[in-house]
Amino acid sequence: MNMRLRAVAPKGMPRPSGDEGYKLLNSVWRHLAQTGRWPTFEQIDRSLYRDGIHFEHAVAQLPEGLVMGIDRDLKRRPPQTDQLIQLSLAGAVHCDDAAAEVKAFIGLVRLGGVVERDWEPAPDDPSAPSHPYIDPEVLGSHPAFDPGVYPPAEVLYRAAHLSVFEPWTSGLGFRPEELYWRVSFDRRIRPFAAVAGLAEYWKARTNVLPSTPPDPVFVQAPAVCAPVVAPPPELAFTLTIPLHPDVAAVAAERFQKGQHADAVFRAYQAVENRVQTLIGSSEVGTRLMGLALASDTPKLVVTRSTGSSLASEREGFQNLFRGAMAGLRNPRAHGPHDVDDPEEAQEMLVFASLLMRRLDLAEAELSARSDQVAGTP
Repeated sequence: MNMRLRAVAPKGMPRPSGDEGYKLLNSVWRHLAQTGRWPTFEQIDRSLYRDGIHFEHAVAQLPEGLVMGIDRDLKRRPPQTDQLIQLSLAGAVHCDDAAAEVKAFIGLVRLGGVVERDWEPAPDDPSAPSHPYIDPEVLGSHPAFDPGVYPPAEVLYRAAHLSVFEPWTSGLGFRPEELYWRVSFDRRIRPFAAVAGLAEYWKARTNVLPSTPPDPVFVQAPAVCAPVVAPPPELAFTLTIPLHPDVAAVAAERFQKGQHADAVFRAYQAVENRVQTLIGSSEVGTRLMGLALASDTPKLVVTRSTGSSLASEREGFQNLFRGAMAGLRNPRAHGPHDVDDPEEAQEMLVFASLLMRRLDLAEAELSARSDQVAGTP
């Protein structure tokens, strides 16, 4: 007989309000356990539908913070087919067969606290990590780790995924084929360094995080800035660039929590979603950008030039949009999920902001064209 082991949710942890919510969580968790990757919306939607469950009904039974990667207002922003659906620690706690991973997660947090305490940065070595981290090699060799309770590699791999949305995480990387993971953190891990179990961890987490979700006005405010890295002292010059509101809305909070790769992915996913909306297409990635921009009479006009420079700018921005999908969005959507350097992540967010501002031009042009048609006798 197969035993299902679910972790015990501590007091104050949000939980589903119905069976369909539990089934959604378990469907996501099973996919991670079977493939080593988080599923897409389409994969989960189809899995639930085959069981007679509508995704909309199931997600309505989940409080904020259990399932990540979708806008809870599904009518305002419907999920895209390839949008990744992920579970937070609080979501995984309610899954069957996740008890071992939750226990391993607490072990990783305790070890992370020891590693951070003993961390010595190496500012003179550009190849040295900028933050303390743990991975399988650190885990197996650290004197604070007890090899007698060393869980299987696949359990540790899934346990590392539970740190994605935690407040002390500053970077993540995964290679599913090798069951390799790497979790970076900073001084924010200190309040969790000595927790003895999930209840103690959740209590510490509640004390660290605000009791209410962040004000959405703050998250979406265009004043969220990405400072450009300063060049050498003799050429010192620093810019502070306000991000486009649509980029800030999806990336700011994630970046501030140290989820740099996810912040970048969400920014370029937002660019993709906006292009889909503007041209009314369900295509994705580079094909979508070609459909929108690859023509002498493109569906979206993202250029400013006139005269002889127009063709050059049109081709250039088509390549920029296509390159953003192929080189920046896709690797963070499909993996392997390497850790993003915080400074380079800021530069990628600034580039996403540029693309969004060019889509502002395109939307204004479409609106003007529509007004002209409406005014035609």
